[in-house]
Amino acid sequence: MKIKRIMLTMLILTISALVIITCQGTVKICLKESKQIILPLCQGYYENVTPASNLQHKPAFILST
Repeated sequence: MKIKRIMLTMLILTISALVIITCQGTVKICLKESKQIILPLCQGYYENVTPASNLQHKPAFILST
């Protein structure tokens, strides 16, 4: 069971990283084009993703839940 949880956590972290990378690319694009539409979306992604990326600093918490 612990192995499945670790794999699930790694999957979530990978998806979070991809979202952050995509958002950084989107920010660069929207600086050239329309800041008002894409930038708020990216800020929302960053706020949602940050707690998930902090999980990697708390492995004991992940295993205990």
